[in-house]
Amino acid sequence: MGSRDRTEREVDVLVIGGGVVGAAAALEAATRGARVALLERDSLGAPRGGSKGSARIYAPAAYPDEKYLEMGLRAEERWRELESRIGERILFSTGVLSTGRFAERQLPLLRAAGVEAELLEPAEAERRFGIRGADRRALLHQPDAGVIRADRALRGLLQLARDAGADVDDDASLEELEGLISRQCKRLRVAWPVSKRLACGDEGVGAMAPVEDVVAAVGAAVLDLQG
Repeated sequence: MGSRDRTEREVDVLVIGGGVVGAAAALEAATRGARVALLERDSLGAPRGGSKGSARIYAPAAYPDEKYLEMGLRAEERWRELESRIGERILFSTGVLSTGRFAERQLPLLRAAGVEAELLEPAEAERRFGIRGADRRALLHQPDAGVIRADRALRGLLQLARDAGADVDDDASLEELEGLISRQCKRLRVAWPVSKRLACGDEGVGAMAPVEDVVAAVGAAVLDLQG
């Protein structure tokens, strides 16, 4: 929890999931003036989702379509902005090699978007990088792609969200909450501490404070929760 009193109160936006996506959503909403609460079922310092660990690959690509390439390039700009805000390096350009029919189709799309890329014949890729493709296909080389320090990004986003006024709570019991989402609850009500009292509409016992919007940032589980 943040510095606010742990009392029953109204929240505009409840963010479920304290990974990079959840933290970014909480930060954005709080920056826009919303009263925000973020819940994470595990420790925020050691999440079990996709934000754990020190490295995640970033390599903008038009997969499954060109919209993803546009989003990837915009995301890279935002990562750079985050680096500036937290004063810590997040992106490390190591170069990325991809292979297969997917990679071969990417070259003209990447070049049209101004992304540096080249196709390497197997012998050239092996000479330069010591990598031999299993199927002897050409390899796509993106020299400016690399890895994201996921741990630094998450730590920075959570701190910025707190600074913007969001309440952050981890080790919350979310089994009941997941059930509410799967039932497409339209009016979720919550009382603090949030892990103690969650209900849909007027269900439950005790005074409840209404939540206007719920953001489910729980990775692949989102598909299941959406039914």
